Amino acid sequence: MKKIIGVFILVFTAALFLTAFNPQETFAASTNETEATASVTVNQYIDVTLYNTTIEFGSLDPGAIDKANSKNPLMVSVETTTNTQTNLTIKGTDFTDGGSNVIGIGNMTYYNESSVGDSISVQTTYPSPPPFKNWINIPDPTTAQENRTIYFWINIPSSQPAASYSSTVTIKTGVFQ
Repeated sequence: MKKIIGVFILVFTAALFLTAFNPQETFAASTNETEATASVTVNQYIDVTLYNTTIEFGSLDPGAIDKANSKNPLMVSVETTTNTQTNLTIKGTDFTDGGSNVIGIGNMTYYNESSVGDSISVQTTYPSPPPFKNWINIPDPTTAQENRTIYFWINIPSSQPAASYSSTVTIKTGVFQ
């Protein structure tokens, strides 16, 4: 009887082992595949570097006309990490001496080339559309920077009081018209 119980335990253990670890046995009656949709939106990215960011006219006499920025030109570089066409425009604030004396920003002109003859006055708001064709839809740079230049000049009114004046010029790049 001990021998029969021992054989029974051995057979039962072997059967249990084979049932539990049989690699051909499947536990699911069927398979099921489910799909998921993946999506991503890549934002427009504009990377711009400004070079020669100081606009400096030095000391000028009243009545001075078309005096060039000694740091001309200001260089705007659209970097290769930019992934969209870009537009460029500028605006400025009136020159002030910190007190009551003002030189209107319209006395400062700019152009995308070194010729003062076709320059236009800086305004207190952004012109729309950008004033120069090569400032509109600047191509998405893929292998090299896209560079644009800005040259500045100033006219000093003939009765302007003596003082040191300053202004802020803001350069805007982006996707706009």
